Amino acid sequence: EGEGGADGVSGIDALNEMQTAYDTVRTTIGNRVLDVSEDGIILWERAQKIYEERVDKVEQRITQKLRDRLNSAQTATEMFRVFSKFNPLTSRVKIRSAIQQYQANLIQKVKQDMDSLKDKFTAKYEASEARCMSRVRNLPKLSSHIIWAKAIERQLQTYMKRVEDVYGRGWDRLRSLRKKSDGTQASGYWILDDHLAEFVGVKQVMLEKKARECLASAWMVRQGEQVQQTNSIKELELRVIGTAIAIAFLEVVFQDCKIDWQTIWDEGSESLKKMEKQLHVEGTYAAIKQLLHDIGVATQHMEGSHLRAEGEAFKSKIDKNIKRLMEQWNENMRKRRTEWGIFIFTEREPEDDGAPINPKSQHPFLAGQGGREKVQVQGPIFKIVAGVDGEHLEVNFNPEIAQFLKDVFATTWLQTLKWLAYDVGLTAYAARDSYPHAMALWESVKMFQRDVKTVDKARVQLLAKETTEVYKHINHGMRLNWEQELELNKVSKYAKLLHTAVAHYHTRLEVLNKKFLDVDKAVELLDKCDPTPQQFSKCLDDIQKVLDELNLDKFANVQIWVKSLDEKIVGILSRRLSDMLRQWSSEFSRLGDQTETADLAGDDDEEDKKPKKKKRKVHFNMAPVEVSIKIHNRCMVLDPSIDLARVEWTTRLQRVIGTMVSLPRLQASRFDDAVTMNENVGLPPDTTYSQVLEEVDQSIVYQCFSLIDTRCEEAFKYFEDWMKFQALWEMELDRIFVLCGEELDKWLSLLGDIRQSKNMMDSSETHKSFGAITVCYQKVQEKVAKKYDETNRKLLDKFMGILGQKMKAFYDNVHDERLVLEKMDFTADAQNMVRFLTRLPAIRKKHPIWQKECQMVGYGERVLRKQIRQDQFPNNWLWMERINGEWAAFNTALEKREKDVHDKRDLLQKYVIEQDKEVDAKFQELKKEWNAKKPVQGASPGEAIDTVGIFEGQANQLKEAFEEICKAKEALNMEVRDFGKMNALTEDVATLKDVWTQLDMVYKEIDKLGEQRFRSVNARTVGGSLRELEGRLKNFPSSMRTFTAFEDLLTKVDGLIKINPIIGDLSGPAIKDRHWSQITSLIHADGFENTDTLTLGKVWACDLVKFQKKFQDVIKQAQGEMGLENFLAQVRKCWQELELDLVDYQKKSWLIKGWDSISEKLSEHINSLQTMANSPYFKAFEDEGRSWEQKLSKMEVLFGVPEGHWFEVQRRWVYLEGIFIGNADIKMQLPNETQAFMRVDQDFTQLMRKVKKGPYILEAFAIPGVSEKLGGLLRSLQQIQKALGDYLENQRRNFPRFYFVGDEDLLEIIGHAKEPAAVQKHFKKMFAGISLLEIDEEEEYPVIKGMYSFEEEKVPFKSHIDLKKVPGVKDWLRAVEMSMQEALTIEGVKASKAISAISKKPGDALGKWIDGSASQLLELAMSTEWTRLVEEQLKGLEGKCSLASVKDVCVNLLSCLAGMVLHVTDPIRRKKIEHLITSIVYQRDAVGRLAEKGTKDVHDFDWLVLMRFYNRKNSNGQESCFAEIANAVLPYSYEYLGVGERLVQTPLTDKCYLTLTQALHTKMGGAPSGPAGTGKTETVKALGTRLARFVLVFCCDEAFDNQAMSRIFVGLCQVGAWGCFDEFNRLEE
Repeated sequence: EGEGGADGVSGIDALNEMQTAYDTVRTTIGNRVLDVSEDGIILWERAQKIYEERVDKVEQRITQKLRDRLNSAQTATEMFRVFSKFNPLTSRVKIRSAIQQYQANLIQKVKQDMDSLKDKFTAKYEASEARCMSRVRNLPKLSSHIIWAKAIERQLQTYMKRVEDVYGRGWDRLRSLRKKSDGTQASGYWILDDHLAEFVGVKQVMLEKKARECLASAWMVRQGEQVQQTNSIKELELRVIGTAIAIAFLEVVFQDCKIDWQTIWDEGSESLKKMEKQLHVEGTYAAIKQLLHDIGVATQHMEGSHLRAEGEAFKSKIDKNIKRLMEQWNENMRKRRTEWGIFIFTEREPEDDGAPINPKSQHPFLAGQGGREKVQVQGPIFKIVAGVDGEHLEVNFNPEIAQFLKDVFATTWLQTLKWLAYDVGLTAYAARDSYPHAMALWESVKMFQRDVKTVDKARVQLLAKETTEVYKHINHGMRLNWEQELELNKVSKYAKLLHTAVAHYHTRLEVLNKKFLDVDKAVELLDKCDPTPQQFSKCLDDIQKVLDELNLDKFANVQIWVKSLDEKIVGILSRRLSDMLRQWSSEFSRLGDQTETADLAGDDDEEDKKPKKKKRKVHFNMAPVEVSIKIHNRCMVLDPSIDLARVEWTTRLQRVIGTMVSLPRLQASRFDDAVTMNENVGLPPDTTYSQVLEEVDQSIVYQCFSLIDTRCEEAFKYFEDWMKFQALWEMELDRIFVLCGEELDKWLSLLGDIRQSKNMMDSSETHKSFGAITVCYQKVQEKVAKKYDETNRKLLDKFMGILGQKMKAFYDNVHDERLVLEKMDFTADAQNMVRFLTRLPAIRKKHPIWQKECQMVGYGERVLRKQIRQDQFPNNWLWMERINGEWAAFNTALEKREKDVHDKRDLLQKYVIEQDKEVDAKFQELKKEWNAKKPVQGASPGEAIDTVGIFEGQANQLKEAFEEICKAKEALNMEVRDFGKMNALTEDVATLKDVWTQLDMVYKEIDKLGEQRFRSVNARTVGGSLRELEGRLKNFPSSMRTFTAFEDLLTKVDGLIKINPIIGDLSGPAIKDRHWSQITSLIHADGFENTDTLTLGKVWACDLVKFQKKFQDVIKQAQGEMGLENFLAQVRKCWQELELDLVDYQKKSWLIKGWDSISEKLSEHINSLQTMANSPYFKAFEDEGRSWEQKLSKMEVLFGVPEGHWFEVQRRWVYLEGIFIGNADIKMQLPNETQAFMRVDQDFTQLMRKVKKGPYILEAFAIPGVSEKLGGLLRSLQQIQKALGDYLENQRRNFPRFYFVGDEDLLEIIGHAKEPAAVQKHFKKMFAGISLLEIDEEEEYPVIKGMYSFEEEKVPFKSHIDLKKVPGVKDWLRAVEMSMQEALTIEGVKASKAISAISKKPGDALGKWIDGSASQLLELAMSTEWTRLVEEQLKGLEGKCSLASVKDVCVNLLSCLAGMVLHVTDPIRRKKIEHLITSIVYQRDAVGRLAEKGTKDVHDFDWLVLMRFYNRKNSNGQESCFAEIANAVLPYSYEYLGVGERLVQTPLTDKCYLTLTQALHTKMGGAPSGPAGTGKTETVKALGTRLARFVLVFCCDEAFDNQAMSRIFVGLCQVGAWGCFDEFNRLEE
């Protein structure tokens, strides 16, 4: 009925069919159910027939489904499952007949299973697998044996259930069918109805019919009585028949279990007899029993009954076996009890020690009755046992007792307690007092030892605290014993403590193992995951989460373990990085090489066949970088350059490396460092795995970068090949023509190279790939080809001309030599013969050269013919065919002449010998004459050189004649004499000539020096020349230095060098004519008077050394006067040539530049002239010196700095010109001063125009009346500037913040009154935190909507400022000031109200609160809230003060802010959070100090000295903020401060704040003192920040005067700002 699918549908149809059958009966009979008339009976039978037909259909359908299920069953188990499901229907006849064919097979299967179970039982427990499993599960022997027997018993019950499923339910169902007695019967009865008929397996109608037929003879009417067939009698008959059928069925079918149903049978038999007596019948039981045999009911159930009987017998055997086993065990335990040392002391003993005891009443193990046993275990609870692995700890408790108790406990749940002996149970009852503690200790020790064995070094470090705790308890347990009951109580408590510690250790270990498993998985994944930053970061994040959890769980030594883990991760990352770099290198190498890639792929296929670890492939960006060759400005360039391509690939490689090195490093104490209030906190240097790159094999990294360099170099070399064509544009053809000249080999090489390079342009390809870099040359190829053709044509034309000349010259030379050979007659005389023999070897030497030249010109002509058509050659071109013909004729003539020489050799040799003898005679004569007349000494260089020249000419002539004879001999293959004697003579002549030539050069240079005019002589130059000559002489060869002439010259040069210092003094510039006259009178030498004609040579001729002492005083005086004269010359030249540096000022006037230089020169020269007057040599120059001193003093009045009239006038004019010219506001405010300045402007510009015409300073000084004019202009400008100062002072009074702006800046501000954007750059001088304004310039007039800080924090104004309504600069600036204070006041109140609800439960609302307010308002609101919370506690009811709650609020806020700051990227938001953290940390510490000091009241001094903030109404009735510290009350000024840096507040700053605020409260100032750099100025600024005051810091120096200080004080007082004067001790009193 509950089955789905098709079966479910069938079940629903069957139910519907049964319901329809019932509805049909009800409809047919209607309300005539009780109609017993003939019509009623007919109607009933008709309805019954319809009902039975429909039921038959349902039975047929169920029968078919059952057969289908049984046929589709694959195993016997599935068939049993089908029988079990259809078991309630097996009583139906049709259904039972459908399954009869399957019952036999299934019953046979049950028999086989039962036989197998019997074999298993008879094989004994010792040979079963259960025995091994019991050992594994540490089960005692008795318990495991019983469990094995019980398992067989349960399997037997399963088989018996299968029999029931096949044959139907047993006899006990009859008990449920029995009716209750109505008082007329002794007991219950059965009635023949559908249920009983169904149980029997026969239809009710058929069964009743057969029963009545069977009982017809037995129920004969006695004594002729007629029994009336009434309804009551008929019902009684059905009861009789039903009861007879029931008890007969029991006896026929369930004979095997008669003992179970005997009572029911007896009661049914008694009821049958009573009912038979009422009907006056008998023999019903016997007839019905025979009827059951006849219809086959007994046969159907007989086999099932036998199986049930056999199963019951087998079950009885199992129970007996278990009982016998228990008896043996009881006996064994009695023996072992004595060995254990257990003695029984009881008040009574059972009569039968082995008799079973009632477990519910008398058994001591369960009921606690009987005597008590005491287990006496001696010694401590722990003992140290030596084992194979060393000593270990054990519980001092006999394990056999534990096994014994386990067996006893098992008897309860194994239902064998009835066989447990009394004394054995009593022993177990006594032993169980110590057993729980021993087992608890045993399990704790075992658990701890088992855990310790599994713990490695890393876990030992992390579990150090837990391990120490366990060992502490074990150490305590070593002092406990089992003996006394008191000790047992201690053991009980101790066992709990030890179990708690070990369990905690085990729990922590399991947690740690899980964490380690997570870490190992993450580390393993890190080693195997895809090499992407996301995957690596995910793995490290997973590990970091585990570390954070370990940190939060307070495991010990996390830092040490993280260090080792970090080293492991570094190793993995370095290995992964190495693999990535190798893969990157491999892929980089394969780029552009398809063949190599294919080969490598093939190798990979072969390697794939081998078992290996799978490697994940990284997908790199390996797209080649394309560079193009272009021509830009006639220069060939790469776009982009190779360097950029290298940078691109290097960047890609660095990204690959950055995948690892930029990963965040694991942190062991990240939560501890999250809230660190150090303002210098930044990221530590080791927050990333940057060291991974150091662990990688550097050769791999070097290889990657080398591959990039190699590819770049290859591409650049290819570009250099193209760069050769750059020469086409750069080459100067004329220079090439000069370099190549007329050398054909250079020309042919050049043309060959150009021709070879042409192949690059003839290629159809436009790209060249180098793997990582692709060079595109499409754009340059056409331009180069065009330029190449043009250049090549010019070179060919030039080469053609040169080649033609070469060919012509070659042809002419060969032709001339051929004619010479043909015309030569060597038989005419001896001279012609010698010439002929000399010419022939020369021709022979030229022959190979000409032959090579012939080949060269032939190759050149072929080159031209390949590139030029024949009609393009010149008409007079000498073709190679003609040259070859002439060359052949020359060779013929040469061969002929050589043949003639060979034929007349004897005659020629005779002529040569005669000529040789004649030359030798002349040589001997010349040699003799040379030895006699050669000039060695005593002669002048000129004469000696002439003599040597004559001999040299004669020797050369003889040598030439001798050489011709030698050549003739060589041509005739005659012996040639040695040139030795001839060479010796010529060398001797040449050496002597060289000596005299060198000496002559030195003499000439000395004479040249002596010819100089003495007054123009430079002694230093002359001395250098003489020393150079001396050096040259000393460097002469040793052969030349042997001559006497050399030694004489060297001595002369040394003498001139010695007197050269005297020459220097006499020829110096200090010697004037008056001095020279004195010197001449002392020397008395002729020709010295006229210094114009006096030469150095004449002075050398005098004996200067002799007169040196006489003229030394004259020289000293001359040198002293020369210094003064030179200085005056310099002054004169300086001021005569000094030109004023004029610059054009805005095309309005010329201004003088370089005032400082002019002033310095004036001061320097005046001081020098005054000093010169004290010199003893000044008298000669006194007039000129006094004149220049007066003139320069007057010039200093005009041109001096800073008080010079001209300088002051120009400076003031420039300053005022920018104010009065083009500034309408100034002109309107100061009309008189404007007119006065116009007049000054006119006069000044006219004066400067005059200076421009004569720009020299003396000319400007000489302008008539210039001094008086400049004085008047200066007085006018001073008056104008004073009036302007009064005007600016008025502006400052209108807007006091102008006091902090200089005059120039203020004038600029006034000039841009309607341009707020131009005024913004001056805001930093007027406002503390405003940098820019939010200006809407889309309207006609600008509208100011808000303000920005220097950190770009925006604060909108509550009311916008329209410049149309407030056009004046001071007006709209005052409006900005008021809007700033209004916006901060309103937002500050809102922020204070909002934080009250947020502070207790900070969350997302805290972040929104931070984003919604300005930084200083957040700090102000937090301070007011802190003040409120503290005072609430201090004012607490009934004296209850819990400052700890305020501290908890601070800690919660800090925790929330610390978590937020880790994820903030916006710099402004981060600054806000940092400021809040700084403020709250101070508040937390302050509350802690108050709690330590025991502050209980708001009037305690410890609370009053702290700065507190309160929101209250001000004098105007508006909500505002006030700061209180001690008795000082200071209003919050609401000056916008931006998001600047904040000073950390410490107890020292609190003291400074207290002192300074007390000074302010008493209308005084404060002066913090201390060493430099300790934060005095910053503390004052921080106090101003706390109170939103505008603090201006002034660094005092000597330039501060009374006027400057008064101006500062006026501004500070009117604005309400504070002035901080740093180094004020420098101010003059």
